[in-house]
Amino acid sequence: MKSFVIAGAAAIFVAAGTASAGIVFQESFETAPGSTYTMSNQFDDGFFDFFDRFMAPDNSNAARDDFQVGFDGQWAIFGQDHDGDGFNPTQSVTVGGIAISGLTSMSAVISFGALNSEPNFNNYETGDGFKIYSNIDSAGMTLIGEFAPNITGGSDLYLDTDGDGIGDGARLTVEMTDYSFAIAGTGSSLDIIIEMTSTSSFEPLVLDNVRLDAIPTPGVLALLGISGLVASRRRRA
Repeated sequence: MKSFVIAGAAAIFVAAGTASAGIVFQESFETAPGSTYTMSNQFDDGFFDFFDRFMAPDNSNAARDDFQVGFDGQWAIFGQDHDGDGFNPTQSVTVGGIAISGLTSMSAVISFGALNSEPNFNNYETGDGFKIYSNIDSAGMTLIGEFAPNITGGSDLYLDTDGDGIGDGARLTVEMTDYSFAIAGTGSSLDIIIEMTSTSSFEPLVLDNVRLDAIPTPGVLALLGISGLVASRRRRA
């Protein structure tokens, strides 16, 4: 599924008669980076160092084939050992320019995956993991979520629920799973930035299906109602 905007959800809002939360934008990486999202770098050494958009599932590489379920569409972002080929250990994906005028109660809903329970490896070390940021009207990045190891020296990745940089909540696994992060503030344009840090082999990180959940204000709801009515009349004609 590629990006869709508020008009795509009009029927949901108008049918209810009142404003309610719903998905108003979606990016699931079915097309190459460009107008709707960008990547800090793209590289793949053919083995265990990579950061790029790959088929999902991707059975062509032993570092990516653990991830088989939970994808939206046929593509996702995979990264591992980013500094193994001389790149920065932290790489990022920016889903930018999302129109948010007239939206409230916003949340980013994103699907994440990571290797779990591999006893022969330390897996993720301190500093590895995901950080999720929002940036409204280019005013500055605000951290809205993080996944990090729960111990020093290596562990699986866990949701950081108290903002101390240590994972203490739900654990990421090879099954892609949705997580929701509240976005404070209002404006006209929103960027969602996901930083992915991996410093060694056997530390794969997977990202897919970035969505914005929000409630339209009454003015926007009324506009959606008009649009929905026009569309309905055109279909009848």
